[in-house]
Amino acid sequence: MKLAQLVATTLGIPEDRVSDDLTIDDCDEWTSMKQVALVSALESAYAVEFDIMESIEMDSVGAIREVLRDKGIDVDA
Repeated sequence: MKLAQLVATTLGIPEDRVSDDLTIDDCDEWTSMKQVALVSALESAYAVEFDIMESIEMDSVGAIREVLRDKGIDVDA
């Protein structure tokens, strides 16, 4: 599943709203509970685990992409 599709599905928003600039602060649907669900979905989809600091850092789609890249995952593939 593409990163944008995973984020959209988890947050319950249209995929066309998902860009690297989308942040937890400017998306009403991105609640703290959805953040937990998003981290879990990312871990399942990409077979990785995130520590608490990584989970906190992932406050935008761009930040999620960066954390995944740091783990050697090509989210654009």
